[in-house]
Amino acid sequence: MKMLARMTVVLVIIVLLASVAGAKRTYKGSAVQIGSGRAYAWVRLNIHGDPISVGITMTGGALSGILERKGREWALPMPPEAAATGIEATSLIWYPNGRGVLTAPYFNFHFSLIPERVRDVITGAEEDEFARQPGSRYIPRGYKVVPGGIPRVGRFWADSNSSMFGGRPFNAEFAYGFYNGRMASFDPMVTLAYLQTRQDVTGPISRPATYPGSGYYPDTYNVSYDAGRDRYTVSIEGLRRY
Repeated sequence: MKMLARMTVVLVIIVLLASVAGAKRTYKGSAVQIGSGRAYAWVRLNIHGDPISVGITMTGGALSGILERKGREWALPMPPEAAATGIEATSLIWYPNGRGVLTAPYFNFHFSLIPERVRDVITGAEEDEFARQPGSRYIPRGYKVVPGGIPRVGRFWADSNSSMFGGRPFNAEFAYGFYNGRMASFDPMVTLAYLQTRQDVTGPISRPATYPGSGYYPDTYNVSYDAGRDRYTVSIEGLRRY
């Protein structure tokens, strides 16, 4: 009887350990050289294999060694396990002189819902495509369009209280990218100065009434620093299928 009880306890422990070990799994894409460091994209899956977050992580050297005085974009391959997210391309876009009303040097952590071949034709000057307004049901309440088109991105829609409209100082912001009247990207943006403070922050992402197609959509973005590994991470979290 005692032997049976011991075996039962051992089996329960094994099952619990397996469950904990498999609760969340993170898969990384290939790392890319940036400055004196590296950056890579990743996806985190739950125990059922559903994506719950995607992000971009940079080593400390990517900030301390960045010398580009002109804007630049680095494509960051996503791992195959990220296919279900609906994200077609991931990249890190550097604006050393800011852009538009965002005058501080910053990074756009760009998660694109459209393939590279479509991004390649977006110059930021396509009057017809930018004139096509998305339906109101695809725009979160309180969001409005940010003037101007952005090459390889589209046009931003952001919270009317954000720094894009002078509502608050620019440290970290989130915007949806739209192109040709359709949601095209998720875009957390963080200043170089704020990343260098090594502070963690989580911000809400407002959801529209409906989405343009089935896929996984976030409800928060997160900026964090891992002091032990000297890693900066910006991610979109709380992915849910719609």
